[in-house]
Amino acid sequence: MIVYGYKSTLIGSEGLPYEKCPNCEHEGAMSMHTFSSYAHIFWIPMFPYRKYSVAHCGNCDITYKKKEMNESLLRERLSARALVRPPIWQFAGSFVIVVVVVWSVVVSNENDKKEASYIATPKSGDMYRIKVDEGYSLLRVIAVGDSVVVTVANEYSSTTMSGVKKLYDKTFSDTLYFDKIRVQELYGDGTIYQVERND
Repeated sequence: MIVYGYKSTLIGSEGLPYEKCPNCEHEGAMSMHTFSSYAHIFWIPMFPYRKYSVAHCGNCDITYKKKEMNESLLRERLSARALVRPPIWQFAGSFVIVVVVVWSVVVSNENDKKEASYIATPKSGDMYRIKVDEGYSLLRVIAVGDSVVVTVANEYSSTTMSGVKKLYDKTFSDTLYFDKIRVQELYGDGTIYQVERND
C-alpha cells in the first residue's frame, strides 16, 4: 500500500508595519506569512505544487486568506511570494528518483555492453536465456569452435522470465549447433534475451 499525501510548511514571514488591520484598524500588527505545499510519498517530500500567503493581525488575531484581503494586502502578498522559493528539501524524493533512474540506465548500458561482448566471443559455460514457443528457457554453451557454438537445451520452460532461474537445476539434453553469426542474430532479434557468464 502506497502512503501519500500533501503537507504545507512555512517558508517566509514578513512584518507589515504600515498596514492597518481591516478588522480592528490597528496599525503595525499585520504580518504576511507564505507557505509552500508539497506532495509526499511515505512522508518523503516529492515536489512542491503551490505557494500561498495569508495575512495575520497580531492585535485581533484574525487571519486573512487571499479572497479576504483588500488591495493593499494583495500587493503585499504578491511582494512576499516573489521573495521566497520552495526549499530544496521539498524536491528530495524527485531527486532520489532521478538518481535511481540515471543509475539504472548506466547499469543497463554496462550490462548491454557486457552481453554484446559475450555474444561476440562465446565461451563454454555461457548460459543463454531464450524465448521459446512455451515461454522462456535456457541454452548452455558446452563448446565453441572457429565458427560453431555448441549448446545443450533445457528440457523445461517457464511461462515467466523470472521463473527461468528455477530451470538451472533441471535437465539439459538436446544438443544444438549454431553458427556464430546466427547466435548474434538471435541476440539481435531478442530470441536470446540475456547472457550470463561466470567470470
